[in-house]
Amino acid sequence: MVILNVTMREKVSRISLIVYAVLLILSGFLASAAGGSVGWFCIMGIFAIPPIVAGPKRYRVLGIIALLIAIAAAVTDYHAGKHAQPRIDEFRKQLGK
Repeated sequence: MVILNVTMREKVSRISLIVYAVLLILSGFLASAAGGSVGWFCIMGIFAIPPIVAGPKRYRVLGIIALLIAIAAAVTDYHAGKHAQPRIDEFRKQLGK
């Protein structure tokens, strides 16, 4: 029987990155308006933090990349929502007439 020498920090980092990857894949299937996924991307970013703080070097690099992706996705979605808001308001006014 082989005993793997894996620390708890490495396990937490790996699990956190797996959860991040699953959330990233699921975010592609979200049906939401522009700006509606900002919270989802922020939650994804939370799962990128443990590898940065406690993981070994390879997981830290992956965690930084994951955090940058989450931040970029949240900022992009936020700006898309700000850009689409006037059109949404105009559409609501037309429906109200």
